[in-house]
Amino acid sequence: MMWRNIRGTMVWMLLIAVGVAVAGGVYLARILPQTDAVIARMVREKLEENAPDWFVDFSDLKFDTSGELWLYDLTVRPKTGPDNVDMLSVPVVRVDLDSDLLLQEQRVVVRHIHLQEPRCVLFRSSDGTWSFQLASPPIKTSDVSAKVTIENGSAVFGIQQPDQSTITEVLVSSIETTSLPLAYRRYRTSGTCTVDGFGALTLQGLFDANTGEWHVAGNTESLQISDESLLKVASLVPGGKGRIGQLGIREQTHAFHDSPVRIASNGSMVPIRSSTPVPVIRMDSKLDFSIGQRQRGGLLDYKLTADVKRGQLSEALIPIPLYDLSANVELAPNRVVVRNLNAANGDSRLYVDGELQRVQGVWRKAFELRATQLRIDERIVRFMPAKMQELYAEVRPAGLFNLNLSLGHDGISKPEVSCEFKAIDCSAQFALMPYPVHGVQGDISKEGELYRVNLKGLAGQHPVSMEGYIIPDGIQTDSKLVIRSSGIPIDEQLLQALNTPKLEEARKTIESLGLTGNGDITAEFLRRPGIDDSYKIRTSIALRDGSVSFQEFPFPLTSLSGRMSYDPLKQDAFVFTDMEARHGDAIIKAEGVFDKTNEPGRLALQMELLNIPIDSDLRRATIIANPGLETIWTDYGLDGDVDVSRVEIGWIPGEKPLISLYGMQWKNGRLKPKALPFGWEDISGSLQWANNRLTIHSLHGFHDDTYLNIDGSTDGASAYIETEVNNELEWHVHFDSMKLMRLKATDEVRHALPESVKKVIEQIDIQGPMNLQLGLDLKGWRQQDLVTAEWSSLLDLNGNQLTTGLELNDVTGQIRILRGTWNGHEANADGYVELDSARILDIPLTTIRGPFHVEGNDILVGAPSPEAASRFLENNRYRDKKLTANVFGGRVGLQATVLMAPEDLDRLQYRVDVKLQDAELAEFAREKGVQEQRLSGKVNGEAVLTGMGISRTATIGEGWIHITPAQLFELPVFAQMFSLIQFREPSDTAFNWAYGDFEIRDGIIDFSTIELYGQSLNLGGRGWVGYAGPNESRLALDFYTQGKRKFLQPLTDRWVRIQVGGTVDNPQPVIQTRIPVLNDAFEGFMRAVDSGQMPSAPRKRQLPPLSQQPNAARQAVPR
Repeated sequence: MMWRNIRGTMVWMLLIAVGVAVAGGVYLARILPQTDAVIARMVREKLEENAPDWFVDFSDLKFDTSGELWLYDLTVRPKTGPDNVDMLSVPVVRVDLDSDLLLQEQRVVVRHIHLQEPRCVLFRSSDGTWSFQLASPPIKTSDVSAKVTIENGSAVFGIQQPDQSTITEVLVSSIETTSLPLAYRRYRTSGTCTVDGFGALTLQGLFDANTGEWHVAGNTESLQISDESLLKVASLVPGGKGRIGQLGIREQTHAFHDSPVRIASNGSMVPIRSSTPVPVIRMDSKLDFSIGQRQRGGLLDYKLTADVKRGQLSEALIPIPLYDLSANVELAPNRVVVRNLNAANGDSRLYVDGELQRVQGVWRKAFELRATQLRIDERIVRFMPAKMQELYAEVRPAGLFNLNLSLGHDGISKPEVSCEFKAIDCSAQFALMPYPVHGVQGDISKEGELYRVNLKGLAGQHPVSMEGYIIPDGIQTDSKLVIRSSGIPIDEQLLQALNTPKLEEARKTIESLGLTGNGDITAEFLRRPGIDDSYKIRTSIALRDGSVSFQEFPFPLTSLSGRMSYDPLKQDAFVFTDMEARHGDAIIKAEGVFDKTNEPGRLALQMELLNIPIDSDLRRATIIANPGLETIWTDYGLDGDVDVSRVEIGWIPGEKPLISLYGMQWKNGRLKPKALPFGWEDISGSLQWANNRLTIHSLHGFHDDTYLNIDGSTDGASAYIETEVNNELEWHVHFDSMKLMRLKATDEVRHALPESVKKVIEQIDIQGPMNLQLGLDLKGWRQQDLVTAEWSSLLDLNGNQLTTGLELNDVTGQIRILRGTWNGHEANADGYVELDSARILDIPLTTIRGPFHVEGNDILVGAPSPEAASRFLENNRYRDKKLTANVFGGRVGLQATVLMAPEDLDRLQYRVDVKLQDAELAEFAREKGVQEQRLSGKVNGEAVLTGMGISRTATIGEGWIHITPAQLFELPVFAQMFSLIQFREPSDTAFNWAYGDFEIRDGIIDFSTIELYGQSLNLGGRGWVGYAGPNESRLALDFYTQGKRKFLQPLTDRWVRIQVGGTVDNPQPVIQTRIPVLNDAFEGFMRAVDSGQMPSAPRKRQLPPLSQQPNAARQAVPR
């Protein structure tokens, strides 16, 4: 449309000028005689008639008889247009008429029209209407076409853009043309002109007003192409303004002025632009062009060829300015050709060759681009196609490269693009893991829609490569890029590279593990079309020479090796495999997973530990992981080495980890509990830690010869230590079966015991090794550091010595506690004794059986009287029985109450009730090494003993003893007496009956009465025997007798007194002077002897009753 309007403009200019001249010639023939003024008036009238829509005027008219008509200051404009702008103004118009025809035939035939300095102003509005189309063309007045000559003409074209924004001016000056008629209204034109911004042009043309055919061709030998010239050319090409704007060439606004174009545009204040603020193109060119139409309304045909040299393209058009540009360019409606385009920028070179061709309405393309030594950076991004920008955003390359690009497209199927990007010395930062890589070499080539990547470089000093492919297509992008590197240090730089949304969890995991070292990294960046627009990162890191110190379990490990992988296509988790490390000489193996399926993720790690030292590092790590474990460290003094077949660590970020240890083997261990600071060594054990509980399957250890065994698996037994049990209970220790073998109550053991227990042990004063089996339950309460206990025990004694008021020697057997408790202040216990043997007061006892009960400091041994309520447990097999034992073939029964005094041993109190039944004196004789044939009899008796303190001399009491039959010859005392009086027994027994009353005090047994009756001899006596203190083993006895038979040869029939002194082992009898009168003590006895009367049983004695209260012993102690 635009080119048709230009052609119409040219035709209308000629028609108007010729019409004016012809009109003048016609009237001239009729009014030759008239004056010029009359002619001028008649010409105006005729012009008004033939061109009613046009305002045509001139200032003067001259005519001579030679056939020349001169019009001065001719102006032409549409009547509907602005009245202050002339479409055409010509200072001088000369019309040459055929004078012969004019004079002879009165015919007006115009032979030549000569326009001197004509000026044409034409405007095309935004709707495509030219200003000359505002009025109808003049009426045709002649059938003859004349020659037209333009001398020094000029033209101004104003073209408003469709958006009514700007008006572009095209100025043409120095117009010199000659138009020769080829036929009626058909002209061939040639000439020259100067176009503002383009320089001088040589033109040839053809115009046919009848058919609408027109054609203009031209050339310029030296054309300077610039932004402004391109804008003006684009203004004349349909759609050219928008297309050239895409190259970054923009118009620049002129200041408002009285431009004829502005006035011709109906006077609207529209800014006029003519050039760009930033130069884009500068070049010299030899230009040939042609443009035209074959018929009115036909297709526009044009062709432009340019030989470009010394060109320059600025960074406003391309990312890198190009210089020394040369090319051959051809532009036609169906063909665009660029041949041998070469340009340079320093060492960079660019070559382009190709064409676009329209065939059957479809554009076919074939281009080739080669770039060498180009420098790539972010400046080129805005010039890339969208898909290339996606690729650039992923790789972020920079540096020198070569680029080969070929494009082929038949206009129907998908374009065939071949692209090869060859890195020479580049750097890159992959967007998903921006670890800086330099010295990059390799290529990125395009195969159809696929970009294949093959790059190698250095990350620091370590080789790294990237290979794979990308098919960029928005959300349908398909990509797989594999990055491989070796020896990459896990340091701050790597952590920064992982500080991206996709890799943030990996960074947090590495930071929380305190992971360092070197890694061989393989990272696959995967993106599948149609799923989502995000990359999936599949990572594998082979670690070596590393170290780790997990924030939540900071146990430092070195020499770390193994593999960490992440494959989101299988599981959204980091997987650790073949992990191995050391802690000193210890070996640690591990595997695990950090599962990110649910935020914020969960770490599950399994480890195998070999020869782990129980040291300060392990202590710190376990306490940080579980503060409750500090109790075990501070209260148990652990040491040694440990193997753990399976350690399970569970951790959710932001929370404390859960640590479980299974298959723990404690070796070369040492243990010294704070509550019982008694050190154990050479400990070995099988343990388990889970849910704040240390489960002991078995544990063995030694302290000198003492052996410790804790069994937590046999016959359903359990043994464990719990921490952080609940809000009230801080820790809990439970052992179903704990054995202490060959335990000795040494000073070290005593000092390890609590003070109250220590004093009890000191009072009992157990001597010799013993075996102790415990069922123990200890609880540590948060309130006031309270510790409570419950236990059962079995004490095995083998020849031990102990003191319970009385000294017990050679104790063998068992003491069982069925249930013991400690409430933090006092202990309670209930149990029984099953001793095989013991010696009390040097008396051997066997089969010792009986219950005992402890409440605080009160100890009850043997059941009290049947009338009293039992204080023993139901399951105590001896709950209703006294303590009994076998002694010398007889039985002894005992019931005792003891009031312990841990703070003051001298205030320990006790009461013991003893009953002896049918003991064999012969057994006693054998025990003492005496000839039992001469020492025999059945012994019965009772005694009540009380005392305070642990001194043997502090015991007091009373009792009686009865022997029948009483053969006492070999008792040391009687043996010495019988030897002194030369007594010879007449039969196997010396006495039928023997009886004695005694008291115990101050370390002596004080006999108030000794009575012996026999057929041949009667004895009566009194005195004492020492057993402790300064009188130990001393004797002081008095016996009285009266000879009745001949075997008492030295004696008369009067009473004899025999005094026995010395010691038990060496008695010394002395016969005193015969005495006629006995003292009161023996008076009754002597009377019985004289009368021949003998008691048949011991005299009854009123013994003090056993108290049933815990403080009864205190009441029984004399003050």
